[in-house]
Amino acid sequence: MSTSTTIIMAIIISFAVSVILCPIVIPILKKMKFGQYIREVGPKSHQSKTGTPTMGGILFLVGILVGCAFYIPDYKRIIPVLFVTLGFGLIGFLDDYIKVVMKRNLGLTPAQKMLGQIVITAVFAFYMVNHSGLGTDVILPFSGGKEWHLGILYIPVLFVVVLGTVNGANFTDGLDGLAASVTT
Repeated sequence: MSTSTTIIMAIIISFAVSVILCPIVIPILKKMKFGQYIREVGPKSHQSKTGTPTMGGILFLVGILVGCAFYIPDYKRIIPVLFVTLGFGLIGFLDDYIKVVMKRNLGLTPAQKMLGQIVITAVFAFYMVNHSGLGTDVILPFSGGKEWHLGILYIPVLFVVVLGTVNGANFTDGLDGLAASVTT
């Protein structure tokens, strides 16, 4: 099976698992009262969102894990990316858990989130530099495959790209689901 076909199949499997789990998990989250608490200092229009189920990211993480599980034996290079995805998902889960169970609507502090993100990114960077066999070259997007040798700059660039992407998505998602439109 070609790499493109493998990727497409993993995406289809992940999507299907998420779609199947949504109608099962969301009512369970509602029943368990795992709903978002809205701060009273915000706009009054946001108060109607109180109780909206949170921890829905679990659906996507399970979907990704199941989709990737079929291909890990033949495509081991997916493991570091899966580690980063599940690691950041764990941070999101802990954040939501603190909001719901401990009734602290801010969840993890920004410093706690950033520390977790830095640790996960550092482990990923260490692996990429020392064990991936890929070196410190990156392929320039939209260049027809041209590579750029970053050398010692590889690690700071990797941190900026990973942390910038994750936090950019988090900030956008916090704005009434705009992450879906931006991602699309």
